[in-house]
Amino acid sequence: MNRAARGSGAAGVSVRVPATSANLGPGFDACGLALGLYDDLTVVTTDSGLSIDVTGEDDGARDETHLIARAVRAGLDALGLAPPGLGLTCVNRIPHGRGLGSSAAAIVAGLLAASALGEGRLSATDVFALACQIEGHPDNVAPALFGGFTVAWYDDAGHPQVVRSNPPDDLRPVAFIPVRRQATSAARAALPVTVLHADAAANAGRAALLAMAMSGTLHPETVYPETVGTEPGNRQERTGQPDYNYFPGARLGNDRSGPAPWVDALLAATDDRLHQPYRLPSMPETRDLLSQLRAAGLAAVLSGSGPTVLALAVGAEQADVARACGGGGFTVLDLPVDRDGARVRLIAG
Repeated sequence: MNRAARGSGAAGVSVRVPATSANLGPGFDACGLALGLYDDLTVVTTDSGLSIDVTGEDDGARDETHLIARAVRAGLDALGLAPPGLGLTCVNRIPHGRGLGSSAAAIVAGLLAASALGEGRLSATDVFALACQIEGHPDNVAPALFGGFTVAWYDDAGHPQVVRSNPPDDLRPVAFIPVRRQATSAARAALPVTVLHADAAANAGRAALLAMAMSGTLHPETVYPETVGTEPGNRQERTGQPDYNYFPGARLGNDRSGPAPWVDALLAATDDRLHQPYRLPSMPETRDLLSQLRAAGLAAVLSGSGPTVLALAVGAEQADVARACGGGGFTVLDLPVDRDGARVRLIAG
């Protein structure tokens, strides 16, 4: 028989989980970014039954089918624990059905609450695996749990894996959140069964560049090698242009301390051919805004499966340009990168 979950002197647990943006253009079902918008969950054990109190958006029935209740139960089951009852208090700030990882946040929150309440404790690897099993994809789960920029995948044995990094400090994401919702299942149904090798190859290159840019490893000397000199035959002498002008629109000159390499690379790195071209026709307002932002030189992407647009602005100037592009029908939010992931706090008994 399962033991009751009591926790070590804890009457309950509070969990805070960040919103996330998956894909980020070419990183389909793999890349994700944690954002500074949070859902809060408080869980207490009770004598019997289940009570669920929600502030904010929520579509779930107030019973055992509720996503958070299912996640808590799954975590307790994994620990061999069965509390007599649960009281859930949810403060939902992450919009539902907008591509900002509300489902992943709910699942991660429930599992972490179960782990903290139990006599035993699930490891981060256990929580990640269980969350991916419930959610079905690791791209939102990974940044919700670990924070920062993540790349997640399944190994040959079917186990989810993840690596994370902290993006550069001057990354300033701006989210454009529409009123309308988009079911992930409907957006996925728009995708073709097969894609061209040329499109897959293009995305592979962009995704690799995205990982370099978002991990903070893309420095000016990396993008623009110091090869300008007097050796015979170099590009400077042949064309009058420095060798380090690899990206269109790059700012040239001897002073390369500015953001040009990072900005230009990020714009190129967020180009996508695998999912956005197929999803955007059903979201005309999102499609038009995305085109406007990218035409302004901003690395804008469809957040998850949409319909939210995320502009990966670099610095205050680009963030100002991004906000100016927002029109009617979108709520514009500055959402800083969350670098910590989910947080857990025990409530003393």
